[in-house]
Amino acid sequence: MGDATNPRVGAIGLVLTLTCTDETGAAVDLTTASTTQIIIRPPHGPAVTKTATVVGAATLGVLRYTTIADDLGVVGAYAAQAYVAFSGGTSFYSSRYEFSVAGNL
Repeated sequence: MGDATNPRVGAIGLVLTLTCTDETGAAVDLTTASTTQIIIRPPHGPAVTKTATVVGAATLGVLRYTTIADDLGVVGAYAAQAYVAFSGGTSFYSSRYEFSVAGNL
């Protein structure tokens, strides 16, 4: 299980929970969302897009992804951001969440 306060390279089970808001800061209602993702950008290389799940009431706009093997493969500064799209063409991003991944012995 990952430690959210001090994740390590190779951490499995680190939970990333992000909230999507609109331009006014209100939570985006995810009830009819067609795409729910969390994008993880490692310190080097391209961003990786992961399917996220809605947490709690969809009206709260909260998405969650739990890391698996190789999601946190290198030491350094990472960023994560939620992305939500609707069939009508509307989409929203969360604020960026930045965190560091430490090495192992």
